[in-house]
Amino acid sequence: MTYQEFREYVTGHIKDYLPDSYQDAEVWIRTKVEVNDRKTDMLLVRRQGENFAPVIYLEEIYQVMENQELDVPAMLRTVAEMR
Repeated sequence: MTYQEFREYVTGHIKDYLPDSYQDAEVWIRTKVEVNDRKTDMLLVRRQGENFAPVIYLEEIYQVMENQELDVPAMLRTVAEMR
């Protein structure tokens, strides 16, 4: 799975791994441009009524998945636990 496919899959399926209270949550990816013009993708999941959303860095999670040969469902469970 490419990184782009991973991004799209996570955005479309993360709610399947979260508690029911997150089923109406907003899910989006924000790309932050670092000082050295490097782009970093951040996954944000925010429930209605919340003023903040923890930042989950997708590139780091993708690299862990690739290095440890984990499957996507296992990584989504990890992402859900982070949230």
